[in-house]
Amino acid sequence: MKEVFRKKEHTGFLLGMVFLMFLFLIRYGRGTYVSGYNTTPFVLNYSRGFVSRGLLGSVWSELSALLGEWVMSYSAIYAVTWAATLLLFLLVFCLIVKSVSGFFYTNRRMALCFFLVIFLVPSFLGDEMFGRLDLYLYLLMFFMIFALRSEKFAFLVLPFSIISVCLHQGFVFTNFNLILVILLYETWKNKERQKKYLLLLLVTFLSVSALFLYFEFFSHTGTREEYESLVELAKSVSVDGESYSESLLLHEVLGEDVYEAEMQWHIQNMQEFPFFMILMAPYIFLGMYCAVRTIRRAKETCAGWPLYTLMFLGGVTIIPEMILKVDYGRYMCVTLLYYVLLLLLFAEDEVFAYGMEQTISLVRRHVSFPLLLVVYPVFLVPFFDVSISGAVHVFMIFFTGV
Repeated sequence: MKEVFRKKEHTGFLLGMVFLMFLFLIRYGRGTYVSGYNTTPFVLNYSRGFVSRGLLGSVWSELSALLGEWVMSYSAIYAVTWAATLLLFLLVFCLIVKSVSGFFYTNRRMALCFFLVIFLVPSFLGDEMFGRLDLYLYLLMFFMIFALRSEKFAFLVLPFSIISVCLHQGFVFTNFNLILVILLYETWKNKERQKKYLLLLLVTFLSVSALFLYFEFFSHTGTREEYESLVELAKSVSVDGESYSESLLLHEVLGEDVYEAEMQWHIQNMQEFPFFMILMAPYIFLGMYCAVRTIRRAKETCAGWPLYTLMFLGGVTIIPEMILKVDYGRYMCVTLLYYVLLLLLFAEDEVFAYGMEQTISLVRRHVSFPLLLVVYPVFLVPFFDVSISGAVHVFMIFFTGV
C-alpha cells in the first residue's frame, strides 16, 4: 500500500512539473524573439582563423553551404533556437525524473526540482536570454552530467568541454564549475576508478584552460574591413534587419576593450546587486547554514571536509565575470542553478543529505509556512541580461527612486 501511494505521489509530482513548465511556456514564450545580440554569434566563424566564439557560426555557415542560403536567415535561427530551448527543457525534465524516482525520493529533492524549473525555464524564454549562447552551454552541461552519471560515457566530458569553450570562453566561469566538482568528487570518492577520473579531470581542466587563454588573448586579429562585413551580415540575420551587437563584434573581431563603453551598465549592476542580495537573503542564509552543517558533518565522519568545502565554493568562479562584465542577470541565474544542481545531484551523499536535513529542520522550527520559501522565487524570475530581473529593478526603484 505504501509503495502504491509513493508511486501515485511520484507521478503526481512529475505531472505537476510538466504543468509548471507548460505555464511558463505560455506566460513567457508567447511573442518571444531572438534579439540582435543573440543572432550576432551566428555570423562569427573560422573563416578568419580559429577565433573566439566561432564554433556556432562555423556550423551555421557549413549548414548554409549544404542546405542553401535560406539557413542564413532570422527565421532559420528562430526555429533552431526554439528546438534547442525545448530540448533543454526536456533534459531538465529527464533529470527531474531521475532525481525523484526510486529509494531517494524525498521532499528536499522535490523542492530542488521546483527551484530548478523556476530559475531556468522562464529565464531562457525571456527576450534577453532566448537564444543566448548560454542555451547551448547548458545543453552541453546537461549532456555531461548524464554522461558522468552513467560512468562508461564519462570520457565525453573532455570533447563536450572543449566544444563549450569554443562556443563561449565564458563557460570557464559559468558552467565548468559544476563539471569540475563532479569530477573532483568522483576522483576523491570512487577508489576503484580514481586514476581514471583524476586523469579525466586534469586533461579536461588543462585543455579548457589552454583554450580559454588562447581565445581571450590571441584570437582577436580581425581587420576593420572584416568587422564592417560582419556588421552587415549580422544585421541581415536579425529580427528587424538592423539589430546587432556592436560590443560583441568590437571585442571578438577587433579585440577592443569595451569596459569603458559599458560603464553605464556597470553602474546599474552596482545599484541593483545589493537589492538582489536583500531579496535573496533567506536563501543566502539557508545556503550558508547548509554549507556549515555539511562541512562540519564531513569533519565528524572523516569524509573529506576539504572536498565539500570546495564544492560549496564552486559558485565563486563567477566573480571574475562580475568584476569585468555586466551581465548580472545571467550571472545570478547561473550561480543559483549551480547550487540547486549541486544539492540535487549529490542528495544521495550521506554528508550532503545530513546538511540538507539540518537545514530543513531549521526551516520547520522557525518558518510558519515553509511552502512560501518554495513559491517565493516565482516572483523574482525571469532573470534578464544586464538587469538582474524585473522584480529586483522595481524593488530598487521603490527604495531609491533611481
